[in-house]
Amino acid sequence: AVLTGWHGSSDYGAALGEFAERYGDAVGPRTTVFVLGDARTNMADPNLAALRRIAGQARRVYWLNPEPRIQWGTGDSA
Repeated sequence: AVLTGWHGSSDYGAALGEFAERYGDAVGPRTTVFVLGDARTNMADPNLAALRRIAGQARRVYWLNPEPRIQWGTGDSA
């Protein structure tokens, strides 16, 4: 899925939505999904509905975030 827009900033909401739309049917109870990234939305919609859909269909979802845990949930971090 496309992670950056024309402005060069990451947009996880758009990427998650595109993934759910294009590949959602391939995610099932035997699927493990890995998301790699800092979860910074750059003030865009994080599209929690798409993440919930993916997580609801998958066996497991892991988000690997390279930022220190103390920075999670700060600023534009979803």
